[in-house]
Amino acid sequence: MNELWKAIVRAYTGERKGRTIGVSIGLFLGFLYLIVGFWEMLLFAIIVGIALFAGVAYDRGVSIDWRGIIRWLADRLRGFR
Repeated sequence: MNELWKAIVRAYTGERKGRTIGVSIGLFLGFLYLIVGFWEMLLFAIIVGIALFAGVAYDRGVSIDWRGIIRWLADRLRGFR
């Protein structure tokens, strides 16, 4: 049984290490917000999706322009104030 778990861990941490880390962080943060009670299930899915996106980009070696994304979001959200 121990070999089975080692094989599972090896399968998910090999070439998909970024995805695994990204989704794990997203799940943790998502559950944290759900437990605290500030966010709905939609926000949870968005958090996990963003974490998956970042993990896939990490696996592919793509650099993400986070400042540009944040700037774009800030420009879009100004209309809601």
